[in-house]
Amino acid sequence: MVKIGGAALEANDAIDRFADGVAQVIDAGARVVVVHGGGPALSRMLERLGIGSSFLDGHRVTSADAAEVAEMVLSGSANRALTAALSRAGVRAVGLAGGDAGGLLDV
Repeated sequence: MVKIGGAALEANDAIDRFADGVAQVIDAGARVVVVHGGGPALSRMLERLGIGSSFLDGHRVTSADAAEVAEMVLSGSANRALTAALSRAGVRAVGLAGGDAGGLLDV
């Protein structure tokens, strides 16, 4: 399992380099699960919608409204950007959300 942070998702060169690296690992025979962040995009959307956001010890404190927006941003735009980059790198990728399969995904 590898992770790419939300800031890297927004930098075309970083996301493409990451996707190329994933492709190389897969070409070497590994099975890869990629998880991603999306904090910067989430912060922008929360601000745009006028929903407050705070942090405690470096972790976002998420209200019910913010959680709904987080699902939209992470499962939507962030996930799509990552799967598109992986596809450009020749990886057959599918995007899933944590709640898919009734939240029973076991990776």
